[in-house]
Amino acid sequence: MSAKPTTNRKGLMAGGNWIIDQVKLIDVYPQREQLANIRRQSEGTGGAAYNVLVDLAVLGAPFPLMAAGLVGKRPVGRPHSGRLPAASD
Repeated sequence: MSAKPTTNRKGLMAGGNWIIDQVKLIDVYPQREQLANIRRQSEGTGGAAYNVLVDLAVLGAPFPLMAAGLVGKRPVGRPHSGRLPAASD
């Protein structure tokens, strides 16, 4: 029986869906072929991997938290692409 190799890795890396919600508050739910006025709009972040990391950080996880994912090339993703530091080796 051979010994398993050991590593110095520690922490949790979360990967999966990274979502940018575009929420719009309208004045009325429109009927067919009817328009509604957008009263307010906002953006929010979410997705399973994001939510896990945020929740663990808020709970004070005693281990490093890292994120893995890609940001799309659409304009909505650009402001969010630099929010998290890149993982180091």
